[in-house]
This record gives sequence, structure tokens and C-alpha cells, in this order.
Amino acid sequence: MSQHHPEERGVEDQSPASLALFDGDEGSLELEQREALVALLRSQVLTAARRPHEFEALLRHRAVLTSRLHDLFLDLVVDAERGVAYKVQIRAEGSAHFPALLRDTAYSREETILLVHLRQARLVGRAAGEEHVFIDLEECLEAIERFRPEHATDVAGDLARARRAVKELQAAGVLAGTATQDRFAITSVIEVVLPVTRLQELIEALGAPGTGGDTLLSHASSELSEEDHD
Repeated sequence: MSQHHPEERGVEDQSPASLALFDGDEGSLELEQREALVALLRSQVLTAARRPHEFEALLRHRAVLTSRLHDLFLDLVVDAERGVAYKVQIRAEGSAHFPALLRDTAYSREETILLVHLRQARLVGRAAGEEHVFIDLEECLEAIERFRPEHATDVAGDLARARRAVKELQAAGVLAGTATQDRFAITSVIEVVLPVTRLQELIEALGAPGTGGDTLLSHASSELSEEDHD
């Protein structure tokens, strides 16, 4: 009677049959690997704070998940210290062309203004020794309002766009809801989305409050883009 070495049993355990999760399953990933991969594909940013199970699985199986993303012309970026991971589109060099799964979407004017304010608020808070930095909805709206052009007359529309900017940044993981209504934590995602080196450029593009800084801001926000999946 033949005996199997532990290494051989490990290989057998990874056979498609042993990994099958449903009838006809031809997948070769374990359940937690698949969950992490799906979380990466569905989210702009995967964070340890919001999805600890998937983030830990990503760290454990980083190589195999990176390989799967490469099959889709995507790459994996992980900042383990900040607890942030996200995917980026791989661009072909020269005359080659890779099909794109992600599309570049520039942040709106209101989102860009709010990103700048949130980045500054987090910098100040962390410099003061605060582990978590919080912000209220009203402060977010006021931060955007300060850069509303003097000639703007659509007050209701501007307010709606400002509120939408808050919701979009919450959906992107930059803001996290708390037990208190209309109060958010500014997450470490902001440090990935808006590095300090880009922060000063955007501050200069904004100009003085009330001016709008529309021309420069439009250019800056188009460069500061998020990659989203269709």
C-alpha cells in the first residue's frame, strides 16, 4: 500500500474537485480567495477597516490574486500599513493595446474640493496625535460652499451636488459612517487617493475661497481621477 507525503496530500487537496463550491465548479481558488477577489473587483478601494476578512485573505494570498488580476490586465496595489488595497489598469507600452476593464473617471469639482479639505483635516488631526479624525456633514458642505463662485445662482443645485460629493466619497471609502448620524471618520484611503505631493497643487488650483478656481481645478481634478469598473 503506497503512502503519500504531506506535500503530495497538499497538492491533492488543491485539486479542482476538492475546491468545488457548486455543481460544475471548475474554479481553482479557495473560498476566501474568491471572496477577496470579488471584493477587489467590486470596490474602488478595499480596506481592512471595512472588510477585514477579505483584506486579511488578500494579504495571505496576494500572489495568486495578483496573478488572477493580471489575467484581466489589472494590477494590485497594497498598502498594508494603511490597510488599503486597490486595483489599477495595466497600460500597454508602445503600439500594443490591452483591453481596459476599468475606466478613468475624474472627480467632480465638489468632490475635489472636499478631498482637499478632508486631507488637510486628517493631516492636522494626526499631527495632533488623534488616532481617528472625524468630520460632520455640515462641515463638509461648508467646505464646498466656501469655494462656490460669487456669480453662482443655483443654490439648490449646488447644495445637491455638494451632498452627492459626500455620498460619493463615502461610497469610495474615504469617509466612513459612525454611530452618530451625519458624522464620519476620515479614513486612511484619503492618503492613497490624495498624496501630500498632490495636495499643494490642488490647493493652489483652488485659489481663494469664492473664486471657484474653475479652469485650474477642472484640469487638476481630471488628473486626480479614480479608476472604476463598468
